[in-house]
Parts: sequence; structure tokens; C-alpha cells
Amino acid sequence: MLKSLRDFSVIFKKLGLVVIIYSICRLAFYLFNKQYFDSEGLAIAFLGGIRFDLVAIAYINLAFVFLSLLPFSFTKSSKYINALHWLFIISNAAGILFNCIDIEYFKFTLKRSTFDLFTLMGTGDDLKNLVPQFLKDYWYLLLLFALLIFLLHRWSIKLSFGGSPLDRRKKDFLPRSVIFFFAIGLMVLMGRGGFQLRPLALIHATEYGKIDKMPLVLNTPFSIIRSYGADYLTPKEYYQSPEESRAFFDAKKAYGNEGRSKDNVVIILLESFSSEFLNCKGDDGEYLTPFMDSLRLQSVRFERAYANGKKSVEGVPSVCSSLPSLMTNPYIFSPYSANNVNSLASILGKEGYGTSFFHGGNNGTMGFDAFAKSSGFDNYYGKDEYPLEGHDDGTWGIFDEEYFQYFSGMLDKKEQPFFSLVFSLTSHHPFKVPERYESRFSKSKNKYAQVIQYTDYSLKRFFEDAKKKDWYDNTLFIITADHTAQSSDEYYRNREGMFRIPLIIYHPTKLSPIKSRMIAQQVDILPSVIDFLGVEKEIITFGKSLFRNQENYCVQYLNGIYQIQNEKYHLAFNGEKTVSIYNLKNDSLLKSNLVDSLSAPKFDLLERRLKAVIQEYTSRMINNKLTAE
Repeated sequence: MLKSLRDFSVIFKKLGLVVIIYSICRLAFYLFNKQYFDSEGLAIAFLGGIRFDLVAIAYINLAFVFLSLLPFSFTKSSKYINALHWLFIISNAAGILFNCIDIEYFKFTLKRSTFDLFTLMGTGDDLKNLVPQFLKDYWYLLLLFALLIFLLHRWSIKLSFGGSPLDRRKKDFLPRSVIFFFAIGLMVLMGRGGFQLRPLALIHATEYGKIDKMPLVLNTPFSIIRSYGADYLTPKEYYQSPEESRAFFDAKKAYGNEGRSKDNVVIILLESFSSEFLNCKGDDGEYLTPFMDSLRLQSVRFERAYANGKKSVEGVPSVCSSLPSLMTNPYIFSPYSANNVNSLASILGKEGYGTSFFHGGNNGTMGFDAFAKSSGFDNYYGKDEYPLEGHDDGTWGIFDEEYFQYFSGMLDKKEQPFFSLVFSLTSHHPFKVPERYESRFSKSKNKYAQVIQYTDYSLKRFFEDAKKKDWYDNTLFIITADHTAQSSDEYYRNREGMFRIPLIIYHPTKLSPIKSRMIAQQVDILPSVIDFLGVEKEIITFGKSLFRNQENYCVQYLNGIYQIQNEKYHLAFNGEKTVSIYNLKNDSLLKSNLVDSLSAPKFDLLERRLKAVIQEYTSRMINNKLTAE
């Protein structure tokens, strides 16, 4: 019995070492990303994080504990014990690796990575192209990972099961069995996160401070484990009937035919392009986006425009199909990706438009080619279809300038009317421009500055070429972004500013310049185009037409928290209750949570509308009712 207890003690001391390693990872995560977290409540977040660490460690080490305490004689073999040691090291190395990856990857997504990371890595050829670049740029993470594994290996060896292998005499079978089942029960309890009714979930991280502390409380293995299968939605029943819900939000909309001509439609989706870059000077005093700044003055421009997600794979369905990202894993990688959906391609295709999707990246990247096909685009053009040599950036695909010129030339070959979307890619890590522009576009403290200037110049060249075409005067141009970039500005790091993107609607002959303060979001693009073109059709959309005075709000979902905002308030909802509300006019940095001091009537309508959006979204997604037919 004493030997079995000793073995039990050794095993859980080893798990304690892993807890220490996870704590080191969390400290490194904080130090590399401390600009995203204020100092209030840091101790609570770190201590609360241990609970989530234990859950992940229990899942990862269940096999190790099970095999270590089996009450059979063959486990006394030194080879068996050595194999257990390496099982322990290799299993935990995976969890430590993902914690290390998120130390830098967090800056791109502002959330702990979830299971969709594996799907993302498995699509296209991006991974083999990016790994060498990532190892070069983030070598210090590899060094940290190697150091932590070395420490775990050395510390673990010191906690051996004793000089002689475990004695497995028959008379000890019963006490060893008791220890075995007790240990497995303890691991199950750890895996649940405690004695509470429901297992610990991502949402429980809000119990340890403000919602912006959630990534600090969580660890990446936990987020990956808990998000596995989380893309299956569960019905929401905030309202007793669809009619009651639709009093606050109805996804079914219709726009009448106002007799407009069949204008061409071109959507330019810019990679990682925050509104922060507009009308902004770099360290050298030069504006980052001089062309876009000038084009905005000739356009319908939205000063408060927002992305509906934080990833490219979330931005494309939002823009093309008016589908916000309101579940843990992106729609393109979810079980619902085979649903029938509206898209600008499918709707305009039935109106006689030719439709095409252009992206200079590797074919298969993030499933864009499959999404384009499933959503009704006639043609998809990726890097494989690009006819010229020497324009590859060596990482993502074709540089923006050459690809925009190619795009302009391809539009020339299209029969009018056409709808085409082009997705840029240079304004992204590793922040590389063609060698001939290294000195023309100067670098600054903001690592995006050079590539933003280059993309803006590429856009200028596209419009200079497009103006010479006979289709130009008869084309509606929409310029926006897939999501925002990393930022050093406190406002652009909070849960409102992190979604702020440009949105410019330009028509050379039919739209007068307007500066609008209406809240706009990516999902508004589809209904706005349908309305502008006068397409007489019932559609399912989670947005609104920006050409009409309709409900003024936007929605997002991040780290398990839904959020909605109007012109005055920003509200966050955990699926059960409102956890924060901020007055945007007086508190743009979201410092003073008014949830406990603001009277309910002030924000009740906003919460009710968000609940209706969530209920409508989940119901239509689950039941494949994303089209009006």
C-alpha cells in the first residue's frame, strides 16, 4: 500500500511540474502581450488560470496516469517505466508547444487558439511555406519551447518511481486497484474542472476578472480541447416563438425594384487593414494611405465600420454571404458549410451577372476556393491561375501590385454585368514588399507601415488602369477589409476598436460623396448591394442596407462572448446574461463597466436585439434555412 501511495505521489508531483511549466508559459504570454491587459486583477487572472491548466493537464495526461498505476506485474519492467517517461514528455510537449505558439499568434486573433487552428493548418499549402518564415521570425519561441521541455525532462527524471521497479505482488493487488481507481476518479474530476454541475468551459474564464482578461486566464490546450466539436450549435430559446424573436430582429428582408440599371459590382477586400491606417502618418511624416484618403473624399464613407470577426476565414463569409461569425469555429470549417446560403454570387448570378473570386494566395488557402464554389461563384482564380512568373512573395502568394493589375485585365475580358471580388494579401506578416520598393516605402515603428503604403499604392495603380476601361463608369466599387491588424494603440486593442475597418462605397457616376456616422458592418454589404441594384428578391441577411435608415448596430463574437453596440452603448453577453456595458461616448477605452449601475431600460433593447440575432442565427444555421426560398 505504501509503495502504491508513493507511486501516486510521484505521478502527481510530475503533473505539478507541468502546472509550473504552464504558469511560466502564462507569464511569458502576459509579458509579450501586456499591452492588451491592464494591471487590474492580474493576480486573480493568474490564480484562476491554474484551474484551467489542471483541466488541460488532466486530458493530456490521462493515458500516462492510467498506464502508470495499472495494478499488474508487467509494469515493473524498466523498459515500461522508460516508455512511460517519454509518453509523459511527448504528451505534454504538445500542450506546451501550443501555449508557446499563442504567445505571438494571439496578436493576430486576440483570442486563444481553438480547434479550428488544425483545420486552418490543413488547408492548402500555406503551412509548408509559412513554417520556415515563422521559425526565422519567432526563433525565440522555439528556444523557449526547447528550454521548457528540457526542464520538464530533467525535473521529471528526478521524480522517479524508486531505485527498484514497482513491486507488484499479488497481495498488493487490491490496495493498488483502490489507488488506481481513486487516481482515475481524481483525473476525471480535474478534467471537469471541479464539482460544479457542468464541466469547465471557455465562458467560465469570465469569473476571474473582466472579459478582456479571458485570454490570460485560459491556456491554449484547454481552448483547443473545449472547442473540439463546439462548432455544433445548440438551439437558443430566449424567446418562446419565432414571432416574438423577430419583433427585435428578422433575418428575412426584401428590397423592391427601383429601376436601376445593372451596374457591375467590384468588392476589394484588403488583408489586415484597420481604419487606424486611414489619414495616418508614419514616422517619416508621410501618409500611409494617400490614395484611399483621397478616394474616401469622393465616396460614401463610413466612419464607424466594423468587421464581424478577427480572421480572414471569418471575413469572407461575412462580406459575401452576410453571415457573421457567431460560433467558436469559422463557418467555412464548420459542419454547416454545406448549408444552402445566400451570397452576392448566387443572387446576382440569377440576375444575369458573371461572378468571379480572385485571390493571389495558394489555391486551397483557408478553403476559399471551396467556399467560392459552394456560394455560387462561376470562377475562382488563385495563384495557380496567375499566368506570370517572378511576382511571388515566397510566403503567401502574388504581390498586390501585380495581382491588382492582373485583376483589372481579367475584368476587361468579362462580359457585363459582372460581380467580382478580389482579396489582397501583401499587408500581412511577414510584411514584405518587392525589393524595388524597399526604399520607396519607408519602415517605421509600426511594422505594418511599409506594406500598408505598398497596398495603397497598388490600389492606386488599379484605379488608374480601371479608369481607362469602358466598364469603369458603370461599376459600384466597395473597398473594405477582412479584419483589423495588430495595433499599439490602446483604443484599437479594446473590444470595440479591434474590429474597426475601412468601408468605402464608390461609384464614378451615381453616388455623391457622403461622410456617414451610421454604424456599418461587413454583413451590411450584401443587402446594400442588393438594395442599390434594385434587385427584387427576398433574402436572408444578418445585416441591413446602408442606403436606408435602419437599425444602427453591429455584432461580433470573441472568446465565447457575444457583443453588440449601437451609437451609444457597447454590450457584452455570455449567452446567459450581460457581463459588461460601456458608454461609448464617455468611455471609448471601455474602462468603466456600467452593468451593475446602469438601469436596465437603458440597455434592455440592445440585449433583446442581440438575443434575437443569436436565436435567429443558431436556428437558421442548424435547420439549413439560410436562404429565403
